[in-house]
Amino acid sequence: FRKKSPNLATAILQPLVNRSLNRGFDPIELRKLVRKFYSPQDSIAWDKLRTSQPGEKQEIFLGLLVGHPEALRIAKRSVLDLQELPTVRQDLLRFVADESPETATEVFRQMLQQPAPVSKDDRAWRDTVIDLGIEKSQRSDFDRLAQKIPSLSSDLQAAIAERMCQRDPTASLLLSWIADGKLRKELLSPNRIRLLATQGSLETKTFVGKIFGTINVDGTREREQVVRTMAQQLQGATGDAKRGWITYERICGQCHVMHAKGIEVGPNITANGRGSFEQLLVSVFNPSLVIGDAYRSVTLRTTDGTVVTGLLVSRDDRLTVIKTQGGKEVQVPADEIETYQQDKKSLMPEGIESQLSPQELADLFALLSLENPPENPDNREISGTPERLHRR
Repeated sequence: FRKKSPNLATAILQPLVNRSLNRGFDPIELRKLVRKFYSPQDSIAWDKLRTSQPGEKQEIFLGLLVGHPEALRIAKRSVLDLQELPTVRQDLLRFVADESPETATEVFRQMLQQPAPVSKDDRAWRDTVIDLGIEKSQRSDFDRLAQKIPSLSSDLQAAIAERMCQRDPTASLLLSWIADGKLRKELLSPNRIRLLATQGSLETKTFVGKIFGTINVDGTREREQVVRTMAQQLQGATGDAKRGWITYERICGQCHVMHAKGIEVGPNITANGRGSFEQLLVSVFNPSLVIGDAYRSVTLRTTDGTVVTGLLVSRDDRLTVIKTQGGKEVQVPADEIETYQQDKKSLMPEGIESQLSPQELADLFALLSLENPPENPDNREISGTPERLHRR
């Protein structure tokens, strides 16, 4: 039947294959079921089977369904074949990973050496490799991965970090690398940080607090809508990165340094807060979501009614020193302080979107979404940057 009508056979068998790939059946029970109507013939020339032919491809998948060793061998060879279609490699790998975890980790190492994916199928293949590679990796594999990640593209770094954060054991491992200074904390998206802080294990939550400081989950709901609105607006915008310096110096440069421009009150954003476009949006429009302990603002009122807000530089029983916007340090004697409190919100003001025109925002984000100064010919956009934002 499969030889006479391979396409019809594919239509009948493919749902069974899909359910198996999606863990819709118990593997042992499924194997028993398939063996009732299928047994590989001894005459099958496994090495000559081609995945490009529907009938021969089905022979391989049926062999995998019943656990035939030759089908497994052919599948392992195919998933490592760079000339094979990514869609075929993807399906085969999902079969092979449980039977041969070492193949999944080998393909994962292979993928890390390949160019960035360009097509939808390539990206789907990459995501499957990352998922299964991380799931099947041993401790020695993770040690090598920690050393490899910094040399990868920002997009691939972010994809690996996101997959590791989906399970508590690997999330804790990733956070330990960040805490030890092996990886940048900008690898994690703001939404992922929030999830780890609220839904992670105790160990994970402890790491999040140590690395990122205060996570204001409940106090930033309104700003989340602003982030979504601005993300949609910038998807269709086109900016001028060089012109973005004008807005940067007026809005950002009073408290931040980027590429040696600006005043350092808050974090230096040359390498902070711009790990991905999503992180950049949250950093600008919802700045109080994640606040490092060193950047939580304080507010004090003096006995003469003066209110000072800024970052705490030092405080003892004689003097409190606060750095305010623009980099000015204000010294207040202890006996002149009437009230003192640590704020729940960032020193960075909310509402920047209301201070800038749509074009000024596009110019600013065109600047901020480049890894290097716009004057640098050797430049790359950060992960997730809208395609139209930069002039081509």
